[in-house]
Amino acid sequence: MDEIREDKVSSGESQNKSPISRFNRWLRSFNNRHGDAVQKREQISQPITGIANTLEEGLRNKENPIRSPEVKGVSAILDTNEKVPVGFFEAIKEKNPDGYIVGVGVGNVFSLLNCFQEENTPKGMVLVDVNPKVVVVGKLLVDSLKHSETPSDFSNSFFRLPTDKLQEHIREIIEREENADLKQRLENVPQKDWEKVIGDIQGWASMDEEYARSLLEKGNYEGVVTILSKFNVLREMARLDNIAVIYSDFTNPALIDSVRDLPGFKGSRNIIYMSNIVDHILRIRGHQAEDVSKMDSLRAYEKSSKKSIFVDTLQHSLHYFLRARYTMPTYSEQDFEFVSHRDRNKIPDGLIFPDEK
Repeated sequence: MDEIREDKVSSGESQNKSPISRFNRWLRSFNNRHGDAVQKREQISQPITGIANTLEEGLRNKENPIRSPEVKGVSAILDTNEKVPVGFFEAIKEKNPDGYIVGVGVGNVFSLLNCFQEENTPKGMVLVDVNPKVVVVGKLLVDSLKHSETPSDFSNSFFRLPTDKLQEHIREIIEREENADLKQRLENVPQKDWEKVIGDIQGWASMDEEYARSLLEKGNYEGVVTILSKFNVLREMARLDNIAVIYSDFTNPALIDSVRDLPGFKGSRNIIYMSNIVDHILRIRGHQAEDVSKMDSLRAYEKSSKKSIFVDTLQHSLHYFLRARYTMPTYSEQDFEFVSHRDRNKIPDGLIFPDEK
């Protein structure tokens, strides 16, 4: 009897007829399906890391011509003369950006963090500049974010650092720089220029988190205000190596291709911040207008499954007004006209998503 019972239990026919066996097979199948789903969710939710290293390595063996190593005008280090109309950042936030911020400089580009919903922090930031000094300030800032626990720690290690300590940190950045061209240009920067850079940084020493938050509540979204009020978001990105500070021409196709290859970029709604680089491409505003075609390389950012948001500045004399587009701007002669003093503070029309009309 025992032998017969063993045969029945071991046979496929007996297993099919047993309610317990059927339940066990269903349970195994459920666990397999559930396990696959969990694994897929874990893969999707796995944080993106290391974009700074990815970009620098990717560009190391590519053409990276710098159009103008000697930048004309005032370097926008942590500062801006850009203005925004009421509701500008809120209008972008309504479009639910969920990708990267790619922009020029280490100043007002940080204000664009205010365009993201609380639950939708950027995948990363790519900060690009042709000015070696701006690149150094960006790398100093990222280092301070990585090693600070609180906004006060950050302010003390960056804005309020004594001159000799800041000079020491600048030398450390230069010594470990792997881009030979950038390193050479940094070594040739006159001491008086570094003194000006250090003065620009220390000029924000009185700014603290509480004051920054009060300004943000009043509608002041400038770069330093945002850095302190969004400190936790930036610190996390810095520690994940997801704030890249790149020495490059912003319109360089090799850079653009490398950025577009970043994880999740082509399936996200990204913000592309150009500020007033068209001024630098044209050298003197209103002249050499044919050079504006160099901006066309940025149209590659339009090739994503979600529309990118392009942010640039429309100049009225030296007063710049931010504007947002779903497409790369098409510049006209009127965009480069000098505006008289009485019209400087008049806000131009069509600053927010006119291509939706």
